[in-house]
Amino acid sequence: MKKYFLYSFAVLGLYACSAGNSNNNNNASVDTCPANAPLFNEAIGTSLINHWGDNVFYYSPYGDAGYSDVYTGAAYFTGKEYLSDAVLLPTVSPVTRIGSQQIYNYFTKFLAHGPQYTNNPGTPESGGPFITLAGCGYGVISGYYNFDYLDADPPTSARYTFQFEYLPSPQLVSITIESGPSVGNIITVSQLPGWYIALQNSAKLPSVDGIAKDMLIK
Repeated sequence: MKKYFLYSFAVLGLYACSAGNSNNNNNASVDTCPANAPLFNEAIGTSLINHWGDNVFYYSPYGDAGYSDVYTGAAYFTGKEYLSDAVLLPTVSPVTRIGSQQIYNYFTKFLAHGPQYTNNPGTPESGGPFITLAGCGYGVISGYYNFDYLDADPPTSARYTFQFEYLPSPQLVSITIESGPSVGNIITVSQLPGWYIALQNSAKLPSVDGIAKDMLIK
């Protein structure tokens, strides 16, 4: 329930305790946050999204993680990036995924394309990234990104919204491999204290004849 509550307030542009404004400024002081719930800000959010974008390729069959089996790579990627009860509203699928196992299922398909990510700064008109909610131990950041694919799938340009939460203590996330040579095996990932995705929402940009409108700078 917590992540739905926070996301609703992010969409409305309201602010919670220690919140910053939507023009990327934070009024909260790091001193107001407890040690186990650091303050979220634009720099942290951008770094986390870039790390996520690097990892969708790193854990793909084309990446340097060494997982030629996409089902294994997707399990480790999901465990490294998402809270166990995270929510994924994906870019090109009508299905909402809730929890590690369902999110893993989505990424077995996405990582198979060899996605190469670019965090798009947009144009003066589109702007971004935007901090719409930021406090102690959580934050929401929105902007634009692009993907090219090594399997020659058409490029994708999309808007994104990520809600991150700070995990104050370690936890284990277990994912069952659903297909491939390791089907039935259980991958357990140890999540150390740090920032993880609690909710992700992406939406493809409007297009004309299948080509994204020239709204952003590649």
